[in-house]
Amino acid sequence: MGSCILKLLVPILVLVLLTHHGDSSSIIRHLPGFEGPLPFELETEYVGVGEEENDQMFYYFIKSERNPEEDPLLIWLTGGAPCSSFSGLVYENRPIAFKAEAYNGSIPSLVSTTYSWTKWLDKHPEYFSNPFYVTGNSYSGKVVPAIFQEISNGNYICCKPQINLQSSRYWLSEYWANDESVRRALKVVKGTKEKWERCRWSLRVNQDIKSTIPYHMNNSIKGYRSLILSGDHDLAIPFLATQEWIRSLNFSVIEKWRPWMIHDRVAGYTQTYANKMTFATVKGGGHTLEYKPEESSIIFKRWISGQPL
Repeated sequence: MGSCILKLLVPILVLVLLTHHGDSSSIIRHLPGFEGPLPFELETEYVGVGEEENDQMFYYFIKSERNPEEDPLLIWLTGGAPCSSFSGLVYENRPIAFKAEAYNGSIPSLVSTTYSWTKWLDKHPEYFSNPFYVTGNSYSGKVVPAIFQEISNGNYICCKPQINLQSSRYWLSEYWANDESVRRALKVVKGTKEKWERCRWSLRVNQDIKSTIPYHMNNSIKGYRSLILSGDHDLAIPFLATQEWIRSLNFSVIEKWRPWMIHDRVAGYTQTYANKMTFATVKGGGHTLEYKPEESSIIFKRWISGQPL
């Protein structure tokens, strides 16, 4: 898997939270399909992978709208082995989203919504000391703990200063992302991508992670926090199965199974284990938690701030 950086290319990285005052040429202020200036700060750029940087990864970096000076840096990896993290940008984390409407041949409309790590930080050294979280959903549940462990190992072996590790409407998007005016606005280098696909199902994955349990064990005993979420209506990976592999770690229970609340409403259930591991369900949530945006946003903000769920 490589020494300090996991040799796993993710089609698009979505970096959210925090702030960066980079070159003005990398800051995107307007996007086709969105009326007026963007209501948040967006940066797009490439970061090279490997010593010779023959492979380039395209990322989106979005400034926090809460407390940019203190908020952590978070990297989001979208599930689905052949799927782009652009999905997370517009369908899950969604500072913007596509307006629900039939495609009529014009650029799909966007609307505002309420809801090589080391090399990137070499260009943004002011963020080395900020808490750094690795997150994702669905298939990335396999990838996230492995990447996290690789970064952690790199901290011990090679990287100075060290990364401050803490934890870990589809057709419209294809029409929009393949429009030439959109590519120019996002500063995508011409010729690097003939046709963008949200998920390239023909892509063959030569390596797979059979079990993430050893990664979770290694990361937890090093003292890193982890939040594991399941929708209680997830029929692809039922929460009972997730609960069972967590039990197999044999961590002591610090706080027993209890409801977590939004106002006076039960929003799910949670249990806290030793080694800073928290498991929680989201009531009514499906395979990915954007089905319950309010609950997902609240539980994330509570946990990232160190508050009880």
